[in-house]
Amino acid sequence: MARFSKHGEAGKGGYSLYSGRREFVDSGFAPIIIRIDASDAEALGRRLAAFELKRQDRIMTIALNKGMDRVYTVVKHKLVEWSGIRVKRRAYEAMRKKPAHAGNWASAVIVADRHTRVTKAYYGATWKRSMPGVKHSAWRRPQTAKGAFMIPGKEPAFKRAGPSRFPILPVWGPSMPREVERHRDEVQALASSTASATVAPEAIRLMGVALAKLGKGGRGK
Repeated sequence: MARFSKHGEAGKGGYSLYSGRREFVDSGFAPIIIRIDASDAEALGRRLAAFELKRQDRIMTIALNKGMDRVYTVVKHKLVEWSGIRVKRRAYEAMRKKPAHAGNWASAVIVADRHTRVTKAYYGATWKRSMPGVKHSAWRRPQTAKGAFMIPGKEPAFKRAGPSRFPILPVWGPSMPREVERHRDEVQALASSTASATVAPEAIRLMGVALAKLGKGGRGK
């Protein structure tokens, strides 16, 4: 079971893919929360009771972080696909992990960034004086930013802020956090599947391994 919620401030943006029993809320970020559903939580609780707290922490930390590693890998490739950015590391720079640790059963992948600029390197921007604007392929769509132009020696495309020659502003392209928002259904489906298909089974597997080592009926340490 996963719940998508938004929480943020004007001028800031971000999404976190969250896993754990304690809700993560950080100003400027919108969490997508992964929770083990009620039946799985009850089953895990009964099994975890066979272990001391230190072992419980270790098992759940490993399982939660494995789930977030999966989400991180999928989402970083999706950001490149959704935005159309050609310099992949620029999309990856918008992401960071917040691992679970002992006493805090929560892990997160946080996506936070400003809008990218439309440049030749990022989106194949091109311009000539005879053109009505700058051609580029942000969002993997061939398009023209009408009235925009490029300056020799400068990377981004520009547009005038008003009828006067100055000031000029960059032409902005995709924002990685907003790409997550635009695809919220897909991301939430990933969050839900991570809880049911990765985190819970991994925790159960680790408990089985621990019990096998300690002996049937032994109390884990």
